[in-house]
Amino acid sequence: MLSLVLSLYRQWTGAQRSFFGAIRIDGNAYRFMGGSDGVLATPMQQISVQVLPTRTIYIFSANGVNLNVEFMSPLLPDDYEILARPVSYITFSVKSSKLYSS
Repeated sequence: MLSLVLSLYRQWTGAQRSFFGAIRIDGNAYRFMGGSDGVLATPMQQISVQVLPTRTIYIFSANGVNLNVEFMSPLLPDDYEILARPVSYITFSVKSSKLYSS
């Protein structure tokens, strides 16, 4: 599985980039991208990765929270100007992984 937590961030070209991603849960910092063990934040557990033609979707978990991180590159094969842009959009969503009963 492609690990976003346990290695330096790499683009699809293979080039290393200085990216770091962390989330604060109940006052504690958890790392989901970049860095190395013990640096700045506790690493989250990477649950899955899904690689699609224009998107890569990662799911992480820590302390009762699931974090979904989606990288999307708007690559339209019929529009060369958009295809040539070195741009990716990152979308985050968070939800509880704990079950509560009332």
